[in-house]
Amino acid sequence: MATVAEVLGKEIHIEHIDGPVGMQSRIFSNTRIYSLGWEVKVFLKEGTERTYPWIEAQVKAERETR
Repeated sequence: MATVAEVLGKEIHIEHIDGPVGMQSRIFSNTRIYSLGWEVKVFLKEGTERTYPWIEAQVKAERETR
């Protein structure tokens, strides 16, 4: 979340809470996806920097058609 906020130039407050959140019955692990041959090609910050302007343009275009 902090990476996305940084790319967008926003300040956010992150509050950590105790205990599991979300998929409580399973612990998420990257091991399985990597064992299938998947590899990172674009890291989160770069992907967000590439994607956010496109999303912003789509939202703007949608607003202009209303």
